[in-house]
Amino acid sequence: MATNGGLHTAVWNFAGAKPATTTPLSLGGHLLPVSDVAFFRSGLWLATDGEDGQVLSWELTISSKAA
Repeated sequence: MATNGGLHTAVWNFAGAKPATTTPLSLGGHLLPVSDVAFFRSGLWLATDGEDGQVLSWELTISSKAA
């Protein structure tokens, strides 16, 4: 699951342990607040759109370790 708010996007890993017991991955790179997030069909890529006009793509990896 990915949530936006401010300049960063938080990505929660739902594999393994409950998300409430883990720390989300924080993705930064936008100069103005993130307005939209969307996963690609594969689920391992994420796109973020910011009010700064940038669209960033992120390659995610799955880890069995809690962050």
